[in-house]
Amino acid sequence: MTITRRAATGASIGRAFRSPGLELVLSRLQGLEHPLVLDLGAPRRANVECLAASGCKVWIEDLPHFLVGRAPPRTEPDESGVTTADWDTLVCANLAFERDARFDVILGWDLFAYLDPEAIRPLMREIAASCNVGALLFITVSTEGGLAEEPAHISISPDGHLVHEPTGPATRTNPAHTPLALERMMPGFRLLHSFMLGEGMQDYLFSFQGA
Repeated sequence: MTITRRAATGASIGRAFRSPGLELVLSRLQGLEHPLVLDLGAPRRANVECLAASGCKVWIEDLPHFLVGRAPPRTEPDESGVTTADWDTLVCANLAFERDARFDVILGWDLFAYLDPEAIRPLMREIAASCNVGALLFITVSTEGGLAEEPAHISISPDGHLVHEPTGPATRTNPAHTPLALERMMPGFRLLHSFMLGEGMQDYLFSFQGA
């Protein structure tokens, strides 16, 4: 693990990790013809350039912009006066990728720690319907007790390392989803590998086994 500083501000300290999970993803992409990648994070030039070098077409959804930190619309009260969150409507209305796409890799970064579990289910249902069997889902997780208010800036360095830049001090509780809990939220996806990266970081690699 190495330490880097983002030159744009000179203030944000990033950590660069060797990520075996990311290495497996990049290796898989190099073995495919015209692979299609779904990036759920914010646009990052370094990531697009790295993936383009592997011949990938990349679709960027930018979940932090429309889903992280947002409350879902509410349904009309039922007979008992109870309203419920309608995550399905919010997720489906904002996902922009073409539903006839067939993704080979999904990059989830650290976003799943910031999403309501009830939002993860419809999100991954929609994504699963557009995945090839065997598609890989890459997620990074913090093993620390707290998280910054916003997802980290995560990018791929030219040498294939994972550069993680926190957006601020830890001010919210880390939900610390286990692989089993994530599998329950993501029908059809099964854990392939889990790697400890050091310095409070871990990555998960899931495979889509089919509906």
